[in-house]
Amino acid sequence: MHGVTFGNLHSYDDLSLILSSKKIKAPEPKTETVDIPGGDGVLDFTEFFGDVHYNNRKLSFDFSYIGARSTFMDKFSEVQSALHGRKLKVTLDGDPGYYYVGRCTVDEWKTDKSIGKITVDVDCEPYKYKQSATTVVLTAATAEKAATLTNFGRKTVVPVVVVAAPSGADAASVTLQFDGTSVTLSTGTYTLDNLVLTQGAHELKYSGSGTITIKYQEATL
Repeated sequence: MHGVTFGNLHSYDDLSLILSSKKIKAPEPKTETVDIPGGDGVLDFTEFFGDVHYNNRKLSFDFSYIGARSTFMDKFSEVQSALHGRKLKVTLDGDPGYYYVGRCTVDEWKTDKSIGKITVDVDCEPYKYKQSATTVVLTAATAEKAATLTNFGRKTVVPVVVVAAPSGADAASVTLQFDGTSVTLSTGTYTLDNLVLTQGAHELKYSGSGTITIKYQEATL
């Protein structure tokens, strides 16, 4: 039975709720405009500081419960205790590769003859995230090499870079070149201000001695 996973609870497998309908709203862009007195149109500064930013998005799920009428209120309490007011990961069975993050609200309980009905609303962050972070592992050598870091998602991300010493060595020293900037790193974990991945493919050049692990969380609309 298709449904929704809230945190680690599946709507049907764990809560015995049958998903009857769902609504996934697109996040509203945060626009910045200035009216031009006596002139046509407006000045649009929405992308003045870079990419477009968004407000939260709304998710809404309608469920039915066909248990005995005598258990209706117990089920209502169970669902409230599990979800109401909690900030959770939300994964749709129809979109298993991604998850949303948002605060859940359980709406009123309604009955229609022998069927109980309940709505769960979620105030979510604008982006949906890939279930697994993207990880790229590179082995540096004296000769310069190049690698492509691809961000398929719309959200701009700053990767975490981990530099480890090569086998049998006590330390590492690698040089990374990205977007016209060069930096040399020793063993450790870094977030680099200039290593920013917008949507698309980006070339990274590297050399030195050590293993470079680059990890970033892709997210899309």
